[in-house]
Amino acid sequence: MAKRILVAEDDDDVRLYIQQLLIPEGYTISVVDNGLDMLRLASGPTPFDLIIADVNMPKGRGDSTLGMLRKQKIETPALLITGLNNPNAPKDVEVLNKPFNRRQLIEKIEKLIGVKDEV
Repeated sequence: MAKRILVAEDDDDVRLYIQQLLIPEGYTISVVDNGLDMLRLASGPTPFDLIIADVNMPKGRGDSTLGMLRKQKIETPALLITGLNNPNAPKDVEVLNKPFNRRQLIEKIEKLIGVKDEV
């Protein structure tokens, strides 16, 4: 079964770029454009294998929303993407600075959740 990734990114172009990189790799992608929807989906009944979240988003920063998920005991591996030099990332969260390329993104994903399942 394909690994499920939640992408929380408010920039339409970056969100589309991530989808274009990951869907051909065999990942199942769900997208939201703000922290509130990220919190709602990530704490829902169907778990994700990974959360990729932008730091600066409306209705809840990615780093603080991940902190709220951790307080709810939701330990989904997470990757923060940011243009900031020093995001306030929880200890167990990887950070990828923008701009990034396909190889950099895939390497971070594989570090967090392993190689994708074969289809």
